[in-house]
Amino acid sequence: MIIGKSAGLKTKVLAGGGLRTPVAVAVPNDSTIQTLADLRGKRLAVAKGTAIQLAEVRVLAKAGLQDKDVRAVNILGANATDALQTKDIDAVISIPGSFYPLRDRGVARIIYESKDDPDVLIAAGFVGIEDFIKKYPEITQRLVNVLVRAAKFSSDEKNRDAVFKLWGQDGTGYLYYKEQYGKTSLAEHQTPLLDAYWEGRFKDGIADSLKYKLIRRNVDLDQWIDRSFLETALKSQGLENHWTPYGYDGRPQR
Repeated sequence: MIIGKSAGLKTKVLAGGGLRTPVAVAVPNDSTIQTLADLRGKRLAVAKGTAIQLAEVRVLAKAGLQDKDVRAVNILGANATDALQTKDIDAVISIPGSFYPLRDRGVARIIYESKDDPDVLIAAGFVGIEDFIKKYPEITQRLVNVLVRAAKFSSDEKNRDAVFKLWGQDGTGYLYYKEQYGKTSLAEHQTPLLDAYWEGRFKDGIADSLKYKLIRRNVDLDQWIDRSFLETALKSQGLENHWTPYGYDGRPQR
């Protein structure tokens, strides 16, 4: 999202979503790597140009390391876990659920998960092309309305099992989603609010993207966001106070 916007894509952020998604670092089961500090000089697979890469620099910082201290290799998705199995890579950083099957088969070990590190957790968003929004505002509103209804369903703890079973059809599996999200509140993850916590994650992401030269031009977050469709959707569904807004530090604001 950030790279595309910086490169000139005329988009607007219409709603939040996918907040507090954790990341993890895994190594081959027989690796000598035990902690994040042991990654110095090692080959670390990371999907460059993505939120995972932005999380990588923050994860490394936990051990006093910088991106230059590891040999970062750009490998995407399943190719990264395949490389982990064949030991063509020393470590991989990705979403925890992608490592659980390898762990259970005795192929890999997870040496770090970011479940309790709010500054490392990933945030996502729902964006639209400006031309489409201007040309089809009614359709845009309908889409945001559906997104909010879906967020309400997936935020409800009564639907926890149903949500994980639905998500598990992507190949990750119900049990692994259940483990990845643990006892954390679904509402924290599925909130569509563009609150201070969401803004903070993206402002930090923009700053890090500039710092590590993933982008060349700054992105004005305030100009990027259009809250009008979200506000209409929340009001029309009586959900203005349904989700708790969070501050930059990840703590509730009410």
